Amino acid sequence: MEMQMEGSYVFIVVVTGLVVVFLGLVLLILFVWLMGKIFGQINKSKADKKKAAAPVSEKTEVKAAAPAAPVVEDGISDEVVAVITAAVAAVMGTGCAVKSVRKASAKSSRRTAWGAQGINESTRAF
Repeated sequence: MEMQMEGSYVFIVVVTGLVVVFLGLVLLILFVWLMGKIFGQINKSKADKKKAAAPVSEKTEVKAAAPAAPVVEDGISDEVVAVITAAVAAVMGTGCAVKSVRKASAKSSRRTAWGAQGINESTRAF
């Protein structure tokens, strides 16, 4: 016993399904957008509070002490130390200094330095 469906019934079911899906997507997009605005305002107000809490006078000059030369392990050339220092400065910015440079030992870790860094990047919190 076969049941025949009318074309208009099938059309209504398909259109209703599409409308429900796209309406759900629009509501989800609006929800995510609204949450972004709310958290953006919260972060902005926190940053404003930090700025207001620590006023900085333009007249006072802060002279940074020249960073001491890094302690270097034997067997590492000055060029390598310069490249490492430049890379750290490029990534971290101007507020840091290299204090020491030493070779990574294979005994201290089962992973290579590159492998350990890959694990750190992959498992780091957002």
